[in-house]
Amino acid sequence: ENDHWGFNARRHIRRRTEEVRWAASEPRFFFFGAANAGTLTGLSGLRQGSGLDFVPYVAGGHSVSDDGSTSDLDTGLDVYYRLSPNTKLSLSFNTDFAETEVDDRRVNLTRFPLFFPEKRKFFLEDSGVFEFGTSNDVVPFFSRRIGIDDNGDTVPLLANAKLTSTTEGYSYGILDSLTGESDGLPSRNLFAGRFSKNVLDQSDVGVIFTHGDPTGSSDNYTVGADVNLRTDTFLGDRNLRFSSYLLKTEDPAKPGNDLAYQGQLSYPNDEVQLSTSYTVIEENFRPALGFVRRTGIRDWSSTFEYRPRLYSDIRRLRFEVSPRWVTDSSGRTQSLSASTIPFGMEWESGEVLRLRATPREETLDQDFQISDGVTIPAGVYDDFRYGISFDTSDRRPLSVELDFTTGTFFDGTREDYGLELQWRANVHAIFGVDYTFNDLHLAGGEFDVHVLRTKADVIFNSYVTLSNFVQWDDTSHDLGLNSRLRYIFEPGRELFFVLNQGWNTLDSGFAPTGTDLRFKVAYNIRI
Repeated sequence: ENDHWGFNARRHIRRRTEEVRWAASEPRFFFFGAANAGTLTGLSGLRQGSGLDFVPYVAGGHSVSDDGSTSDLDTGLDVYYRLSPNTKLSLSFNTDFAETEVDDRRVNLTRFPLFFPEKRKFFLEDSGVFEFGTSNDVVPFFSRRIGIDDNGDTVPLLANAKLTSTTEGYSYGILDSLTGESDGLPSRNLFAGRFSKNVLDQSDVGVIFTHGDPTGSSDNYTVGADVNLRTDTFLGDRNLRFSSYLLKTEDPAKPGNDLAYQGQLSYPNDEVQLSTSYTVIEENFRPALGFVRRTGIRDWSSTFEYRPRLYSDIRRLRFEVSPRWVTDSSGRTQSLSASTIPFGMEWESGEVLRLRATPREETLDQDFQISDGVTIPAGVYDDFRYGISFDTSDRRPLSVELDFTTGTFFDGTREDYGLELQWRANVHAIFGVDYTFNDLHLAGGEFDVHVLRTKADVIFNSYVTLSNFVQWDDTSHDLGLNSRLRYIFEPGRELFFVLNQGWNTLDSGFAPTGTDLRFKVAYNIRI
């Protein structure tokens, strides 16, 4: 029986913009680095009991749309079994995510797909054991592919099984999901497995494997391996990291040229941060259960950042340059840029100021329709964009983030404005507003993009919370409300009421586009 546990704790003191740690207090140490955690002793004779939890649920609702109104009532079951303190088996039957908050609305002004983070509870739990790589440009396993189609619509989840374990020597995760029929596609079985072994003091090596295609009936495989070497004693007391991975997909529709690999070296320290990486993504690399932003490229990326501390009312300065060169598989330049922060400043009070400048060369191999009726012709374009941002400290009752960027953009100009407000009225109420405005003047036409997001969270007490999320953009002209009431009547036993309401603002007035009112009751039974 082990009575020595790695442990750490930290406290954020907002009024002083300060973080206090129990162990590993030096800024160069990462808080979640197990090698630098403190040692907790004296815990012995602990028993977890049977470790078995049953969570049956009842969910239902009423929807109104242009096609009429429908009502439904459904049941399901989640089962959690702690095989040991480090190993957990999670089962879910007829899985429901009615209580999940909707995604942030964004308008895509790029040629590449947007990455939306996972928000569903079942897939978020123990998701860290499936992590692979260091960026969102290549993600071999992306759980949002399960139960959500390319249009963002829900796909029935008949059953899910997940086994995860994390110990001092290794970690692993196994996930298997069975989806129901949807949009003419048959029921599909989707699988992901990840194993990682700790080596040396702070490093690890691992493998990953996925099988299944959530958008088709064909087989799709992804297999890969990674190595992550870390030390905090480089040159005596400095951090140094080296990471590398190799991935291969197998898809009958796209055979050959299906590799992705990367090598990255970084020096992430308090005042000086350096990194450089080289990534190759071949043309037919297609992880059906993953995410890849663009294929058929070679990507050289680096970051050089200097953040000296001044130990005065000004906490630190910041200077940064991040060059990036992306070519196609033949070596022809596709994107060339150098994002820079020629000057940045952070005050002891928590305010942050940044100046930015980005020269860029972009090659379009084919015409790019950036908006309805506005097309950018194929060609080579040189841009130069610059801007400024200022953030007040989030310790204040009212915090503000301001952002402005302007400059050339393909064959025209573009100005971006951003405003984010957060007001902590009291311990029970938090309100936020996030507004972005893009003004584009291109040779093919002019257009504006407005996106407005507002949140209002009310915490009545420890048991009852109300969250409201309102979004609008002038591309779809849809105004949407997501309102969620959560009532915890006993620990592990809770009730949700969720309202999703839409309106169209294209014409005068607000024409309702759909109403969806749902409830869910989950009741934990611990054996």
